[in-house]
Amino acid sequence: MKQTYFPHDSNARNDIKIIRLRKDLGLEGYAIYFCLLEMLFNDKNMLCLDDIEALAFNLQCKSELLSAVIKDYDLFVIADNYFYSARLND
Repeated sequence: MKQTYFPHDSNARNDIKIIRLRKDLGLEGYAIYFCLLEMLFNDKNMLCLDDIEALAFNLQCKSELLSAVIKDYDLFVIADNYFYSARLND
């Protein structure tokens, strides 16, 4: 049976990387981060950076904001034009 949930740290908002994200991008950035985790969980923890526009459309946010969440806060690993969450693999 496919797993349909993943653990969410109850104190994630207090991680220094998340605090920086929230300071700069507010709760919208925080929400985008967790939406990306959900999307990664459902897509074998790998999404293509070439799909930023489509992902932003799906999340109803600006592609620049989505790109910042992915690239600027050291929350995701970027390799070979893909990004994933190292923590989600744990």
